[in-house]
Amino acid sequence: KVNTIASIDALQKHSGVNTKGYKDYRGIEVFGAWKWDNDYNVAIITEIDKQEAMKSFINTKLTIYYALFTVVAFVVVLMIFIVWLANRRKKELEKKNKELSEFNQKLESLVKQRTKSLEEAKREIELIHQHTKDSIEFASLLQNSLLPEKEEIKKCFKDFFVIWEPKDIVGGDIWLYENVREGECILMIIDCTGHGVPGAFVTMLVKAIEREIVTKYEDSDYEISPAYILKYFNKTIKKLLKQEDASSLSNAGFDGGVLYFNKKTMQIKYASAKTPLFIIKDEDVTILKGDRYSVGYKKNDENYEYLEKTINIQGGEKIYLTTDGLIDQLGGKKCLPFGKKRFKNLLLEIKDLPMHKQKEIILKEQKT
Repeated sequence: KVNTIASIDALQKHSGVNTKGYKDYRGIEVFGAWKWDNDYNVAIITEIDKQEAMKSFINTKLTIYYALFTVVAFVVVLMIFIVWLANRRKKELEKKNKELSEFNQKLESLVKQRTKSLEEAKREIELIHQHTKDSIEFASLLQNSLLPEKEEIKKCFKDFFVIWEPKDIVGGDIWLYENVREGECILMIIDCTGHGVPGAFVTMLVKAIEREIVTKYEDSDYEISPAYILKYFNKTIKKLLKQEDASSLSNAGFDGGVLYFNKKTMQIKYASAKTPLFIIKDEDVTILKGDRYSVGYKKNDENYEYLEKTINIQGGEKIYLTTDGLIDQLGGKKCLPFGKKRFKNLLLEIKDLPMHKQKEIILKEQKT
C-alpha cells in the first residue's frame, strides 16, 4: 500500500497536479500529476523526480505536457472506444429486438393459423360426431321398432316384465316375441356379437331371419321346434355373412334361447346356445342349460343339431330368460359380476311378488 499525495488523492477519485513536490514510495521528492477515470474506475498517476525536473525545467515541462497530452489522448480514445462500443451494442440490441419482434409476429401468425385450423378441425369433428350420433339415434329408433308390442305378450302370458337396457344407444342384445298360431307363441332372447353399432347390425339380421321362420310356421301346420329354429339361424347366418369356411373375414353370431309355449297343451319347449332357462315352481328351481354351442360363427358346423327340452307345466310356474348381460353385470363396491347363483337365489326371494315389483328389485340389486 503506497500512501502518497498522488495515490491518496487519486483513490479519493480526484485528479490533480503537484508542482511543490512530495515524497514518492521511495521517499524521493517528486512532482506528480494524477487523473481519475470515472467510467472505468481507474486512477492514472504520473510522477517525476524533483531533482531531475529542476535540472531540466524545460524538459520537465515538456514531459509534463506530453504526459498530460498522453493522458488526455488516452481518455479521448478511451471515450471514443466506449461510445463506439456502446453504439455497436445498441445496434446489436436493436437488431436482436427487431429479429425478436419479427419472430414474435411470425409466431403469432402461426399460432393464429394453427388455432384457426384446430377450430375448423374441431367444428368438423363435432359435425361428424353429431351426424354419427344422429345416425345412431335413428338406428336406435329402428332397433326399438323391432321389439314386440307388450300387448301381444299378454295373449300367452298372464304377467311378465322385460329388462332391456342397451349399454350404448344401440346394442347387440334383443328380445323377440311372436304369436304364431292361436294359443302358441315363440319367445327369443338374443345376445349378438359385439356391442353398440356392430351388435345392432347383427340384431337386424336376426330379426329378418326370425320373420322368415315365423312366416313358415304361420302358413303351415308344422310342429314348432326351438331346436330347428336355432339350427336354421345357424345355417342362414353362416350363409348370408359368407362364414361357411375358416377364411371368412366376417365372424358374427349370437348366444341365445328360443322358448315355445303352447297355452292349450300347457307345454314348453326350449333350446338354447349358452343361455339357461329358469323355471320356479313353489320352492324348486329348475335350470335348463341348453347347448354350449353358439349360433352362426364361422367355426360352427352348419348342420349342428341343438338339444331341445320339453316340459309340461301345471300352472303357477314362473319362467325367466336372461342373456349374460344381467348375469355378468358388474356392480357393488368390489365391482363383481352379479352371478348366476345370486340371480337364482334372488328369484326365489321375489317369486311371489308381482312381476313389475320383481323388475324393480332386480334392477336395484344389480347396482349393489
